[in-house]
Amino acid sequence: SKLQNQDREIKRYKGLYSEIKSEQEQHSRELEAVSIQKADQSAVDELRGETEGLKAETGKISEKVSQTQSDVAQLRDMSAQNRDVIEGNQQALSSLSEKAESTAGDLALLRQSFDKEHYNFELQEKGGMMKVSDVALKLRDVNEKRQRYDLEIYTAGRKIRRKDQYLNEPIYFYVGDLEKPYEIVVTRIGKKFASGYLSVPKK
Repeated sequence: SKLQNQDREIKRYKGLYSEIKSEQEQHSRELEAVSIQKADQSAVDELRGETEGLKAETGKISEKVSQTQSDVAQLRDMSAQNRDVIEGNQQALSSLSEKAESTAGDLALLRQSFDKEHYNFELQEKGGMMKVSDVALKLRDVNEKRQRYDLEIYTAGRKIRRKDQYLNEPIYFYVGDLEKPYEIVVTRIGKKFASGYLSVPKK
């Protein structure tokens, strides 16, 4: 990848930099030796010129290494930004998927509601039986504080007793030979009453 190539180039330049610096130090030592031995001025000038040239070359390589490191840093920043964008897109897709699943669930519930008839009721505690569609309901007990209730259901010559039911907790039961169940849901509980609806499958 481009990032790996940049890292290799940095290592190569650092190696050259080290070699040139070593040569520069060697020339400096030779220059000092020549000066001490009072060699002719031309040899001193030649060594001095080579040393200056090495210094210039070392500076260029140092600048090249710095530029390459800067390029690598920019590439890493771009890679990080790309990762953030990808993660953002993945989160958006996940959110869309969840919304699609939720919408599908809502549509399924809506289709089911079209296949049923709903009857609202309000039962009084110990107030006797109430006829709702083809069943009769009787509220035996209600606890407003705990939001619980006891209910009796009379249908097709039999009695169904449901005790300690929660608010909004559906009660399912079958009537006759129907394949789909009836459903009772109490949606409100007061001091001495409970109200809700009976859902009956269309025949």
